[in-house]
Amino acid sequence: MDELSREIKIGICEDNKKDASFLFRLIQKYSRAAVDWYSSAEKLLRAYANDKRYDLIFMDIQMPGVNGFDAAKAIHHDYYDERPLIVFLTITDNYVFEAYNIGWDYVCKPIDETRVRQIYIKAQAEISHRRIPMQTKEGLLYLESRDIVYIEAFYGLVKVVTRQGIHQNHTTLDKFQELLGNRPFCRIHRCYIVNLRHVTGFTQTDINLSSGMTVPLSRRQKKPFVECLENYHRGMYYG
Repeated sequence: MDELSREIKIGICEDNKKDASFLFRLIQKYSRAAVDWYSSAEKLLRAYANDKRYDLIFMDIQMPGVNGFDAAKAIHHDYYDERPLIVFLTITDNYVFEAYNIGWDYVCKPIDETRVRQIYIKAQAEISHRRIPMQTKEGLLYLESRDIVYIEAFYGLVKVVTRQGIHQNHTTLDKFQELLGNRPFCRIHRCYIVNLRHVTGFTQTDINLSSGMTVPLSRRQKKPFVECLENYHRGMYYG
């Protein structure tokens, strides 16, 4: 199916083998996603420490040892630039508020196939949203939003500086900002937009970035920038 054609990486963290197997079969039934199962949060966290990454994680809340909420918090804290979408698995809706506050969504047990399918389709849309289309002289590129460090406008061009290189387009910063939507970017100057995940510090007049670059912060934009940065660190962006 077209809407399910983009392959994503999925982790299942569930100590109940029966529930984990059922969820695994559901996902494999209608997708080509790569799926791994972990019987404890500790095993999932060890996998992350060994450079394993997922786009989407189905996480049981109540597990022996480290519970699902604490595991999710640890992943969000330690792997800020690569935050997965975390869907909590729960036997009661008493945890719904906390599930939305910490994670991205939730599924009540017994696991319902329609609900899982809906979440998978929604996750695909969210993950695709992280890719930003940009027309260049080489053709249409799709840039991963996490790779963009900052964007600069000059002489009718927009320069997008990524961790891999630089891309240019004949457009305006206003039009490019529309493409960014509700992703973790902030306009900090009439000529600059920064990716909040790459901000390492700032002063009254400048912002320091993970690339080692420094870009100007206008006095007018300082308050909105600080608010955006605070929202980012509260986990209010996923793109």
